[in-house]
Amino acid sequence: MIVREELPGLKVEIDEKSSVIILHWSNKFTVEEFRQACLWCLERVTALKIKFWLADSSNIARLETENQKWTSGFLLPKLSEVGLKKMALVIPEDLYSHLAISTIIVEAKDNIQFDTHYFVKVEEALAWLK
Repeated sequence: MIVREELPGLKVEIDEKSSVIILHWSNKFTVEEFRQACLWCLERVTALKIKFWLADSSNIARLETENQKWTSGFLLPKLSEVGLKKMALVIPEDLYSHLAISTIIVEAKDNIQFDTHYFVKVEEALAWLK
């Protein structure tokens, strides 16, 4: 079953059969909207025992420093705790956002057990997750 949900700043697809959640970030969201969307996704990953996370960040808004720290210090370790196996990241062309996402992963690396990989296209990322 495929579940689709639209949250402020984020469109989500969940394919339970393939055990994948796909996040399509937009360029407009507040600090609180970002966190609420991430927590909603974390709840679904936990409840459905999702193993693969694809973050399409190609159009993501600039991440505030506080959201970067929250993601690396809280969200990614929690995803690791609940059994996530792989995280694919489709990187933005915007250099600032690209570096912010890379920094999040580097800062979290000692506290996560899942594999991460960067991609330019969603299709490449999906192929790696399978």
